[in-house]
Amino acid sequence: MTLFSIAVMPTLNFSPSIPPWLPLRSPFNHALILKNRSHSVLLPLHCSTSSQSSPTPEAAASPSSRIFIKGLSHSTSEGSLAKAFSSFGDVKRVKIILSKGSKQSLGFAYIWFAHEEDAYLAISEMDGKFFEGRFISVEIADPESPTKQ
Repeated sequence: MTLFSIAVMPTLNFSPSIPPWLPLRSPFNHALILKNRSHSVLLPLHCSTSSQSSPTPEAAASPSSRIFIKGLSHSTSEGSLAKAFSSFGDVKRVKIILSKGSKQSLGFAYIWFAHEEDAYLAISEMDGKFFEGRFISVEIADPESPTKQ
């Protein structure tokens, strides 16, 4: 006898991105990978073990749609990054970080997407990939300070 059943749409496959044997911290964050026939999207799950507190507006806000890319070639341009990453969604802004003295690329950049889901899709598709002669690392950027936005 089945006490309950779970119905899942046939085109979606849910799998946690963090192995179940890792210790959990309170509060803890996980991610959920949504897969359909053509793309995978990594979505954050924010969990709290406290049942008494309600989320603050800051905690309820969605994570950044800004990604951080490191390991770039010094000859990579903002245009080539925008072109490569626009296949994952609407790119709002690209900024390659330059040294103050020589104005040469330091090999890392930020990309702002219009939607958070686009940023997670770009991460899942481009992290660890070969781009313009180098293997790059792509991750969600740390939150911006109010003075740098």
